[in-house]
Amino acid sequence: MVLSPKDIQNITWRFLEACGITNPSRKEDKMVEFVCKELKLLGLEGSIDQYKNIFVHIPGEGVPLFMNAHTDSVEPCQDKMPHFDGEKFISRTNTILGADDLAGVVSILSTLQYIKDNNLKHRPLDIIFTSMEEIGGIGIKNFNFDLMNAREGVIVDSKSEVGQVVRKSPSKCNFSLSIHGEGAHGSTMSTATSTIVVLADIIQNLPVGSVGE
Repeated sequence: MVLSPKDIQNITWRFLEACGITNPSRKEDKMVEFVCKELKLLGLEGSIDQYKNIFVHIPGEGVPLFMNAHTDSVEPCQDKMPHFDGEKFISRTNTILGADDLAGVVSILSTLQYIKDNNLKHRPLDIIFTSMEEIGGIGIKNFNFDLMNAREGVIVDSKSEVGQVVRKSPSKCNFSLSIHGEGAHGSTMSTATSTIVVLADIIQNLPVGSVGE
């Protein structure tokens, strides 16, 4: 795959347009519209399920292949102003750029563009753009895999070498606490147990602020 200056320019413009779109998890509607618009320009029609997953099958020759990226990004991703300074892409404002995973979305769309422009033969393709990945992979967990024929493919959402599978990443845990203190009369305060003191001790000893192996 040899990219011409025009190919590179088109990828740059497509990436800047994508990164300028607000796309937090559960609210990736504008990104879904962007992807569907790009697919339509390529003569493709994507189907959208109730979880905002986009699926498109492209006939080809040989063993089917799937390609996947997700359409949402972590916060803050509202009112983004991406910029290319000639060497790297940056955010002009106090937001993320959105390369996770708009670099994946644009890579897939640009690959499809390259195939079309150069009239290349290819394997049958199952293209899946999933939603709500950043909050637990909700989109892919609810995707109808009966639509797919492919049993191998590429997930464009990591800088790992081709062939590697990412199965762990830094994460957060949500939990709830109920702390019950022990009240006492003013004359017997030494018998009381303060919920504030107990909670402060718990917070102070939480293993936060660093990422383990």
